[in-house]
Amino acid sequence: MHGVSKISVTIGDYEEEEHEGKFDINVNVWGYDKHYNEEFECYSETMDDKKKAIAKAKRLATTLANSYEKVKYGGIENA
Repeated sequence: MHGVSKISVTIGDYEEEEHEGKFDINVNVWGYDKHYNEEFECYSETMDDKKKAIAKAKRLATTLANSYEKVKYGGIENA
């Protein structure tokens, strides 16, 4: 991926019973390659603690935002 046009971050409760009390982090990245063809990537992780999940999502979004060109970061949405 050459540049990023949008980053979306969502954090929600894990939906399977065996993982009750855990939180899903989803970071979606819309971007383009060096020929301006659209690309999409999704980063997912499950964490035990909500505060740690929020911190991890912010770090990941910030890292992605600083790694590419032209980023818009709209904050975290709770699912």
